[in-house]
Amino acid sequence: MEESHLIQIIEIFGEFPRQLLAAVDHSSRWFTESGTLGLWNAPRASLHSNIRTAGRLKTQTDSYPKTLEALLRSRLDDRDVVPTTTFLATLLQICPQDRSRATDVINHPWFAA
Repeated sequence: MEESHLIQIIEIFGEFPRQLLAAVDHSSRWFTESGTLGLWNAPRASLHSNIRTAGRLKTQTDSYPKTLEALLRSRLDDRDVVPTTTFLATLLQICPQDRSRATDVINHPWFAA
């Protein structure tokens, strides 16, 4: 996985929970002990703008939408954006235990639209 994918995930869905990172092998390759994304190698300049803070490279993207709603707004009719965002947000959670299950969402209003 490239760091740009991790940046996209964090920008759209939020930070990875520390307990999840602690359970994943090799998370220290991408994340600091405090759970923030730590990029020790300079990313490709075409995708990122770099900021140095306290000697550590921090990266912000300028190529991606910042929210799921913004991402969907560029692809859907305006009337479909909020219901689709609401529905997908129940499924697209970083922690598996926070995701809705199929039995929970089968009656979601999005299916009736």
